[in-house]
Amino acid sequence: MSSDKPFSQKLRQRLGLRRADLAAFLPLELRQKWHIRDEDDLDVVRAKAVWQVTQSLTKITTMSTPEWDFARFAFNIDLDADLRELNLGDRLNRAVGERRRKAERWLAKIDAELTRRLTAENLPVPPDAEIQAGVEREQAQRALSGPAGRAGSLETLIPTVHGHSWESTVGSLLTSDVHVPVGATGRFLLAATRTRGCWVYAFTREDLLESFQLATQPTWAGDAARMPGSTLVRRVHLASYDLGLLINPPAREDEQAVVNTLGISALQVAMIASRLR
Repeated sequence: MSSDKPFSQKLRQRLGLRRADLAAFLPLELRQKWHIRDEDDLDVVRAKAVWQVTQSLTKITTMSTPEWDFARFAFNIDLDADLRELNLGDRLNRAVGERRRKAERWLAKIDAELTRRLTAENLPVPPDAEIQAGVEREQAQRALSGPAGRAGSLETLIPTVHGHSWESTVGSLLTSDVHVPVGATGRFLLAATRTRGCWVYAFTREDLLESFQLATQPTWAGDAARMPGSTLVRRVHLASYDLGLLINPPAREDEQAVVNTLGISALQVAMIASRLR
């Protein structure tokens, strides 16, 4: 794997982890180290590659920092509709703007260590559940078309539903991770209403779930599962024909809280799930 450039530098060039020839781009020795099998399709290859790159990056920097943003944009880790089809320079220009030079200097600084970590012996085996979640996110993104395929942040899009940006918001839900209250067995905990049936609650951030629990003291306060929105939709649809979804339910009902909540009826859940088959 010798080269004039560090491997991590080559990996982030062009479309990075979104390149269509990712399996062929990765040397055989590295595919073996990353536990990529010959029979793995592109979605599985990409999910495993994203997992390994993410694991190595967490040893160098921490999430929710500017440096983490530099890395995820540079390697094209996310399913960001506005960035994933752009080459490296355009991604950085779009994502970090005037901080591009700073990002490039930091990336060059970590190249040697990151390459060493990415090509080390005895790298961990990615958990099957995390790879499956990554695959489902990829598949959900492809299932979308038009405005939905250009969805932005789920949390910021929810208020726009009330202005009829439904497709974009659903598209973002399907490709975003959400936090869902679950019981000890992993089954969804349902919120029953007197007149509006039963709902599964989900939250775009873990702190929103925690704040909701502190404010309402629900009987189901306990564990939470993180999963792609596409997985949540499928599971809710399979669980019962009359279950709806509430994303970011308000602790108290007022006009602003309702605007920031996404309600998806059981019928709408079924319609969305049908697009994922």
